[in-house]
Amino acid sequence: MHAEAWLALHLPQLTHYNAPHHLHKQIYDCIHENEGDWSDLDAVATTKAASETTNRRKLRVEASMPLPAAEKVLRVAHEWNFTSIPDAQTQLRHNEALRSKIIQLAEDAILEDKEAIESEEESEKEQEVERIIRQLHLLAFSIRFGAKSDEMAYYVLNTLGSSLRENDDERNLQVMPIFCMEQQKLFSVAWTTRDVPSGVELLLNSYILKTQRVLIAGTGTSRLPLEMALDGYTDIVAVDYAANVIEKMQTRSKENNWGVRFLEADLTQMKGWESNSVDCVVDKGCLDAMLLQPETDAVDTNWKLVAPESPDDLSDVKNSMQQLARVLRPDGLLFFLTFGSPSNRVNMFDWTSDTEECMEWDILQCLEMSPTRSQHTFVTRFYLFVVRKKLI
Repeated sequence: MHAEAWLALHLPQLTHYNAPHHLHKQIYDCIHENEGDWSDLDAVATTKAASETTNRRKLRVEASMPLPAAEKVLRVAHEWNFTSIPDAQTQLRHNEALRSKIIQLAEDAILEDKEAIESEEESEKEQEVERIIRQLHLLAFSIRFGAKSDEMAYYVLNTLGSSLRENDDERNLQVMPIFCMEQQKLFSVAWTTRDVPSGVELLLNSYILKTQRVLIAGTGTSRLPLEMALDGYTDIVAVDYAANVIEKMQTRSKENNWGVRFLEADLTQMKGWESNSVDCVVDKGCLDAMLLQPETDAVDTNWKLVAPESPDDLSDVKNSMQQLARVLRPDGLLFFLTFGSPSNRVNMFDWTSDTEECMEWDILQCLEMSPTRSQHTFVTRFYLFVVRKKLI
């Protein structure tokens, strides 16, 4: 396919990731391995041991030569693609070379998880698979194929790509996944967003700064607000519908100097909350609770059907999504943890603020995770959506 036709076909992807227009032809050449000005990231960067362990990354990725802003497309190699946790487990069980490669990549790029996974009941192969699955949330990225699609794919970059750390203030690198429709293959390319001198660390945009306002929805008696405060987040507001729960958590916070504000609030209305007043929302079960079927109706599934023509009452969830869209600032983030499958959740992101006509939910990441067997949980797997409020 000629460059002009290919670029026209892939323009929605290039536009979505704000790829500089003057780099479009380089991206085409890179994907097709044509001669040009593009390069491999490995050719212009190297790794060094990190003096600090931000984001659990063991290595720093530093420029090995001066890299002017947005001058060159850099190819970031993929090591592994999979479609789901069960698919990942199947691939790993049947491919010893793949297991060895991903274990080595994880050892090189991230800090070792101290949790023991050895079990006399499991073979060495199963223990290796379990070890990799437990670390996938630190290695894997995701991509959604089309704004209205429920189809997700997951990929792991090479050691250099997997070692890239995040720092919003000093970010200087953009990495973009692009699905080549001609080759039916997923690639990743990168470019610098500012001049990077030789020896300076290459850093990605972080999701949220620790000084930004975080709203925890349906907090209950969870330790999450405390854990986030201990991690250095300084502006946490935790809300719940139950007044007795909020009163209990307010007392705990005051007695233990957590520095967390606990407020009573109805997520479906958010009365008294100003629009565009929150940088980030974390929901780890509140919306799921609204999506549970009444016990008398739960026959084939415990979940209500999230679809445009759903027979179920979804008014509470719809109102909550609209309120979250309202209180989030533009480019604000929603972290949505759910036990429901993506195919029964993605339609939620069609519900936008009824006071802001020109916005959409932009899915940045969908991580599929599986608890380790040692945790003895009834849950087989769960999902974390990272979604941005995007003005259009």
